Amino acid sequence: MRTLRGHFKGGGVWKSWGVLLLLTLTACAPTLLPDSVDPVLSHKMGREIRVPHTTPAYEGKPMLHASELTMTPLLETDSATGWEIEGLRDPLQDIELAMTRLLVVARASGDQPVEDLSAAEEMLAILLGTTEGRVYDGFPLLNYNPGALVADQVPDEYKMKRLVDTGETVRSQIDGELHKVWEVTINMLWYGHNFDSDTFLLRVPYEAQLYDEFRINWRIYSLIQEDIAPTTILNDGFGRIFHGLDSTFTSVPAETLAEMTIKYPSLIHFKGMYTWGWGVHPPRVQFLQPVFEDSPDGELNPAGESFATRTRENLTIENIGEAAPEKKAYRVATAAMEGATGSEIAAMLMDPDVAPSGTFREWTRLAADLRQLPPEAWEVLQEEEGIGRDEYGDYDIILAYLNNEIYGVTPYAQVGTEAKGAVVRDWEQGGSFKVKIINLDNMVHYYRNVDFGDQLPNEAARTFGNGSFSFGKFNAKPTYGVPKVAEMQWRTGWGFVPHAGINAQAGVFPREEDQALLTPFTDQLGKTHPGYIFKRVSGYWRFNPPAKIREGANIPAGDPLRDADGEDGVLISFDAEAFGVAKMPKGAIITHPYSDTFPELRFPGFLRNPNGGGDIIPPTRIWAPFLTMNPETGTLKAPDGRYWVDYTYFHGRPVDGNSSITANVEAPRAGAQLFYQFDPLFHDNMIFSYHPRSDAVSTNLR
Repeated sequence: MRTLRGHFKGGGVWKSWGVLLLLTLTACAPTLLPDSVDPVLSHKMGREIRVPHTTPAYEGKPMLHASELTMTPLLETDSATGWEIEGLRDPLQDIELAMTRLLVVARASGDQPVEDLSAAEEMLAILLGTTEGRVYDGFPLLNYNPGALVADQVPDEYKMKRLVDTGETVRSQIDGELHKVWEVTINMLWYGHNFDSDTFLLRVPYEAQLYDEFRINWRIYSLIQEDIAPTTILNDGFGRIFHGLDSTFTSVPAETLAEMTIKYPSLIHFKGMYTWGWGVHPPRVQFLQPVFEDSPDGELNPAGESFATRTRENLTIENIGEAAPEKKAYRVATAAMEGATGSEIAAMLMDPDVAPSGTFREWTRLAADLRQLPPEAWEVLQEEEGIGRDEYGDYDIILAYLNNEIYGVTPYAQVGTEAKGAVVRDWEQGGSFKVKIINLDNMVHYYRNVDFGDQLPNEAARTFGNGSFSFGKFNAKPTYGVPKVAEMQWRTGWGFVPHAGINAQAGVFPREEDQALLTPFTDQLGKTHPGYIFKRVSGYWRFNPPAKIREGANIPAGDPLRDADGEDGVLISFDAEAFGVAKMPKGAIITHPYSDTFPELRFPGFLRNPNGGGDIIPPTRIWAPFLTMNPETGTLKAPDGRYWVDYTYFHGRPVDGNSSITANVEAPRAGAQLFYQFDPLFHDNMIFSYHPRSDAVSTNLR
């Protein structure tokens, strides 16, 4: 083993193949577009506040906030764990070769234990991420928590890294003061139809301030030709999602290590990041989730604690379902190591009627392409609904969770091709998609759907970068499997902020076809705003905040919010299927992580759903902890022993282990860019999306 090479070689030039490939990402575009506006902070501060490092690129010119991209042949560099790379096959190819070798020695062993266990040992190393000298060192095929496989990962945690103080400062665009610059290095592996990363949870230190900035040193081990597009999802100053944007879009050749540094927004604005690929659809995607330390000793805030605790304790090999092809390979390897006879091992690999079901080549073919369902999912559909193989009933999409990933099919996709135009049907505002979600793992998973909306028709509604397609700026909003407050935000155009009035986010309903069917309401100052009322409900109650909530520093309380019928308050559903069902206690709340600041809280009546549906728990400093922490127990668990997030939908609608649900997803906007679905808790490998059939979208796909 040799020392892991530096993340970047001083910006120097690396010679390879006698050819230097150097993409300079610092060239200026012909006309510079401004950074994104934060609508809420701008309103609060009385001046235009722009989000740092969000200047988009366009007209084929890349952005200003990225370093040069350097590339090195993989065989001339080291793996993420520091070993000189000697092999370039992807892990699925290598594990199939190892199983082939094991089959040969198993047949030769007959009724005796397998004598040569080298193939079984290699299988386990590939599955557990402990290979030495492969391009995929440190990237397990089994999606479980192995602790720190890479030097800068946090020990015992699942794919967690902590931001490091660079010692540099920058003058913030927001407050004009000097702020620290933080950084992290992220290794990614691209192969086949898969993206993988050594970082899911990005830990933000307690010392970091809201207006501090950060950057990421990307190191991409790529076996495929693909385009990198790390897409930032932005918070506004009050923590709500207000839009997302492509960070860059540039091509990475096969069999290279590509390295670049990108500067990102201030920490207050960072909700998360998708890294997309567009060579195959539905696209390869990986997610980066920030978690924040809440005390000098490194204790995480309640939301961060939920992410860290659940991934640490639940992502075990035992919780991976037996239907997962990777788990089947694991069963074979461990059986051989524990002394199973050659005949038994050969039957496990080749006899479809001997557990694990199927044959080993079927397992690797399934794992290589998630745009299909495992046989066990088709069995569930037959048993529960009488739906035969390759049939869909009345479902628009059928998903299966296993090995903490999503497999899925839709009758509208171009199955059997590279799915370059993989699609779902168009939808109109108020329309519904019917989705079947089958959880084949032994632990709870969660389901959420997000509407990416149309490209925003303002500063960056252009195609840009070196790739062939870009989202530009878009407005991503959750439509299913979310806390009840999201419904209130849709109803007010994502505009109501306590003590700040109605600050509607730009581009929530950018198209005329969306706006035509909205229901207006009047704010405290008598101004009319459009909003969406969910239709698939049994009735409504009134969200009617009192004067002390409506008023702010320079904003009078004014009149109550008023709906189109002239009554006070805006209509919120009793029981919309898409939203959380948690109920807050009616008495005083003694347990609170900030009890010194907020002693003996009482849950206010204007947030309380009088019917059986969920109360509104707003994502404010006072109430947001109760999205993950039960107010009665003061822990992540509810009194009945379930996790409290199963009721708030903070991580999505729960789907218990070895069970299924049907989700009816109502669309607050007409079809636009993506029908995007994931498990927010186990998000790094849990993303599945299709484009609507609209010609405006499909013509942009390769």
